[in-house]
Amino acid sequence: MSRLLSQTCLFADWGTLISWLSSRSPDVPTTLKRIAIQATIYFLWRERNNRLHNLISASSHLVFSQIDRSIKDTLLARRHLKGCSRLLSQWFTRA
Repeated sequence: MSRLLSQTCLFADWGTLISWLSSRSPDVPTTLKRIAIQATIYFLWRERNNRLHNLISASSHLVFSQIDRSIKDTLLARRHLKGCSRLLSQWFTRA
């Protein structure tokens, strides 16, 4: 998510996250925001469940790597769809 934020920003609650997601930005397309949020929530929830139910925890570096890989894979799969052709390059420019 830090790739998409122009400044340091923490989402303290769902309202802040939804507000950021709903805001229009010429720099960051809404589709890219949605993909990043979806991957982040999924992998954080998966990590939570692994810790609670399996007593297995992954390092934060590994979780962030999984999130990044998932976003890249999603963008690669959508690169030929209308409106999605530039999303992958936008993701890489924010590295």
